[in-house]
Amino acid sequence: VEVEAEVEAEASKTLRSILTSRRFLVFLVIFSTLQSVGSGLFIANLSLLASSLYVPEERQASLVSMVSYCNCAGRFAAGFLMDALSRRGVPKAAHTCWTAFVLFCAAAALTFSSDVQLPGLLQPALVAVAFVYGANWAIMPSFIAESFGTAWVGVCFNANAS
Repeated sequence: VEVEAEVEAEASKTLRSILTSRRFLVFLVIFSTLQSVGSGLFIANLSLLASSLYVPEERQASLVSMVSYCNCAGRFAAGFLMDALSRRGVPKAAHTCWTAFVLFCAAAALTFSSDVQLPGLLQPALVAVAFVYGANWAIMPSFIAESFGTAWVGVCFNANAS
């Protein structure tokens, strides 16, 4: 009986009501902002960043691999944390707070460091940004499913991802 009630409640939500809800729009803005910082500023310009800091070309390829591995690790870690902490009452959307904090710290470290410190900070900052970038991709679909039901996850995912 409870399962049937959940299915009816989920089906009663229309796509229009979900996409125009304040909760969805706020999450869309937050997710887009966090992901654009990760992908637009760091990941998409990785070789440009590295070459401007005089990182040798052979090391640039290892930086790209490192970013890929950390992205994957972030997805696994966020999934594990969300499952573990949701049992203790932590909402899945709250995980965007720690990802935003880590991104802020990485960007601040690179922004306010001296030119001498900058090459040494590039690798730890990229690890942090890639980890958080991957974590956000794990947080987003679970937040959508938890908040709006599983019926519209694909459409809402595409609205956030585009």
